[in-house]
Amino acid sequence: MLPFAPACEPALDDAYTLKAWGVVNRTEVDLNFATLKNIVSFRQFDRQTWQSSWLVNFVDGSGGPGNFSFTGNPNGTSIYSPFGPTPLRTFTEEVQLSGKSFGERLDWTTGFFYMNDAGGDTNNSYQSIGTAVSLSNSINPTWGRTNSWGVYGQGTFALTDKLRLTAGLRYSSDHKKIWDDSYTLNAATGAVTCSLFDANNVRLPSIPTQCIIRLSNTWSALTWNFALDYNILPGTMVYVSASRGYRSGSFFPRAIHPNLFPYKPEYLTNYETGLKSDWRLFGQPMRTDLSFYLADQTDMQVQVQDTTTVPLSGFINNAGKSRYMGVEFEAVYRPIPPLTLTAFASYETFKYLSYRDNTGADLSYQTAPEPLTPWSVGGSAEYTVPLGGDSDLVFRADVGWTSKVKTNNINPNAKGDWDQPAYTIVNLRADWINIMGRPVDLGVWVTNLANNWYSNGGTCLNGSCVAVPSPPRMFGGDIEYHF
Repeated sequence: MLPFAPACEPALDDAYTLKAWGVVNRTEVDLNFATLKNIVSFRQFDRQTWQSSWLVNFVDGSGGPGNFSFTGNPNGTSIYSPFGPTPLRTFTEEVQLSGKSFGERLDWTTGFFYMNDAGGDTNNSYQSIGTAVSLSNSINPTWGRTNSWGVYGQGTFALTDKLRLTAGLRYSSDHKKIWDDSYTLNAATGAVTCSLFDANNVRLPSIPTQCIIRLSNTWSALTWNFALDYNILPGTMVYVSASRGYRSGSFFPRAIHPNLFPYKPEYLTNYETGLKSDWRLFGQPMRTDLSFYLADQTDMQVQVQDTTTVPLSGFINNAGKSRYMGVEFEAVYRPIPPLTLTAFASYETFKYLSYRDNTGADLSYQTAPEPLTPWSVGGSAEYTVPLGGDSDLVFRADVGWTSKVKTNNINPNAKGDWDQPAYTIVNLRADWINIMGRPVDLGVWVTNLANNWYSNGGTCLNGSCVAVPSPPRMFGGDIEYHF
């Protein structure tokens, strides 16, 4: 059996629930010289995840029927939230002003963005040997808050009738705060043991000033993008672009060494060139896009295992330098007005230019931190049936094929690589747009029609591999009302 096959021994009883809701308001005002747009949103997520096993075999040889391991990771239970137990809540506000100037030769946009994100969870892990009563409860309540804001501006200026220049700047600031506690409770004696260790792997004393972590920091960056595009023929454009992106630093509360909680921002500089063309095939419209890119990353945020701890723990490591390279092709064809066909293909490579872990070991031999698919090929077909007025029935099928992926581990002395075989995913969807002429849309869908299993990532250590399973076949529906 392959190490990532969708079968477990011992059998697992899992439960996962997610309750999510949100509201979004978008307002636009025509100011004659420009358009003022305001987008405000609020979203709330309440997640409950539980996993249990009743036939646990422990490393000391004990285990069997009657022993169990139970883990849970619910949102909204952190004791540190200043608002009490709360799920994850996100508020965003964006104000944007856009318009045209210089005889419409300049198309510009500027704006301000703000986000407040806060919530807590508690990671619980219960284990017992030889009895169905939990003797060891590992508890890790966490609460965090993020305040982010940014100002930006971008403009595209027509230098000639065929040549255009695009330039943009953005300044971003992210302030993050985390409160975290990690301890183990002995259910029989009531004794509390701190689950955090110092740099010498000595367990910290179980007192609040040592076992409870309070951290905060602010990160900021100036990012940019530049591009030139030129119409070499009617309907055919070539372009070159360069851009720099940023992901803020943060804290990883599952680390058991306090000095490994924080990690630095990562930066990416991307270079791209391509060709976009609108033409006709057998007299019908066709669009094709071909692009090549190279992206250099510094301080990439990589989730790894800390092999110096017992038990193993994780943290976020900043890999020194890495590089992505790839090519992408897309095509859209409409052989008859109701039918739209699309196709795509991409190839991507990745390598670390320099990468050392927290112990100084060279890890530049490794593959991408997330499963990187060398080849992706797929397409879609969408057929529209007019019902009169603005009402339509729309049927859509999507298919995607992913080539083999290699997943590897962190410890070069205990490699446990495996190959994720290629797989194909088929999704189907049907929508009734403007039901009976009213501003209501109804949709039904199924994803992963064949219920294929694949890995979304994982890691290996000492020959033992942990894989993140793919989503199974899922059915659903949605309804949308247009105000």
